Amino acid sequence: MFETRSIAKTLIAGCTVVCLSFGVQANVMVGGSMESQALGSYASAGFTFTSTGNWSVDPLSIVNAENGATPLDGTQMLRFGAGGGGQSDVYNVVDVSALAVAIDTGTATADLSAFFNGLGVENTSLSLRSYSGAEPTGANPVSGGLFTNVDFQANPLTDSNTSTWEEFSINNYVIAAGTRYIAVGLHSARASASYADQVTLTISSDAIPEPGSLAVFGLGLAGLGYIRRHKLH
Repeated sequence: MFETRSIAKTLIAGCTVVCLSFGVQANVMVGGSMESQALGSYASAGFTFTSTGNWSVDPLSIVNAENGATPLDGTQMLRFGAGGGGQSDVYNVVDVSALAVAIDTGTATADLSAFFNGLGVENTSLSLRSYSGAEPTGANPVSGGLFTNVDFQANPLTDSNTSTWEEFSINNYVIAAGTRYIAVGLHSARASASYADQVTLTISSDAIPEPGSLAVFGLGLAGLGYIRRHKLH
């Protein structure tokens, strides 16, 4: 009798763990702190992605503190380079394939946040693009035109005080089913040196329990029923 009751309690405990783990929230951004990309200048040949986790496309530099601006997070920050028509557009492709179940059931949402700074008053903006194809690599370059532009947020002007950083964001975007990669875009209509740092892409979802978890849940309920019936006799 004691052994049977112990087994039932174990199953109930397992059920409780499963039930409490349904809510999921994670920052999936790689390279958002600008610390993982080596110091130096970068640019792509056109609007093409050849990797994940690195900033590319329009000319940019990864720099230390300069011009009175200090990195917000760590020792490195992104400096926008010259873009076409004065607009600089840089992107980082994020692999979200591990969240395919939540994405494909329509329960995953994305929140993008980034901090901007500059020597002058700058126009800045954020964008999100989604893609359902194969991973972009050097051997498999993917045109940015194959990514679907899903959200764009034009931001107020930054101030001209390099000792302060302004945070801008895109919030609560429902990720389209089939999405496996998200391109995070940072944009600056720079009139002078401008910077970005501490970029986060937070994915939130009501986790979908796997069949095995549902089985544990069912066994836990059965254990509760057994104990209740035993007490009644």
